[in-house]
This record gives sequence, C-alpha cells and structure tokens, in this order.
Amino acid sequence: MWGLDERTQVTRVIASGRIIEGLYKICCVADQIPIPYTKWLVRVGEATRLGRKIGPRLEQVSVACSGSEDARRLMKEVRDAALEVLPPLSWDRDWV
Repeated sequence: MWGLDERTQVTRVIASGRIIEGLYKICCVADQIPIPYTKWLVRVGEATRLGRKIGPRLEQVSVACSGSEDARRLMKEVRDAALEVLPPLSWDRDWV
C-alpha cells in the first residue's frame, strides 16, 4: 500500500494531466477548431493562439497542484494570458 506522500504525489500527477487537458481543449475551442483525440491534443493545442501563450507555463503545471505561492503565480499567469486572447471572441472576463 502507498504512503500518504506517495498518494499525494499520484494525485498531483493526475490533477496536472486533467488541468493540461482542459486548458488545451479551451485553446482549441477558442480558435474554433475541433478538439482532437487526446493523443494529439497537446500538439494541436500548442499551435493555437492561446496555446502559444500558455504552453510554456503548462510545462510547469505540476507545481500548480502544490498550493504554493509559485503555484498561485503560475496559474495567474495562465489566466492573464487567457484574458488577452479570449475577449475578442466575446468570452467574458468574469467567466474566465
């Protein structure tokens, strides 16, 4: 059986993957392109306007699940990048 620290680490890995998947799906929707199979999602998502802005930050997303100050800063940077790209698509800032 796994110890508490190991379970926490596994939970962070799973949560990181889900966060990345969700954000790249939003990237595809924002560029009005079909969401590809998960196998190609990162490649297609990185090629979008929003993906080019947030992609480098998503490489560090496992930190975002730690709850640290770095995590909050990282997620704020991702949100700020989204706020630059999404309003021209009539996506409201409050929603983002």
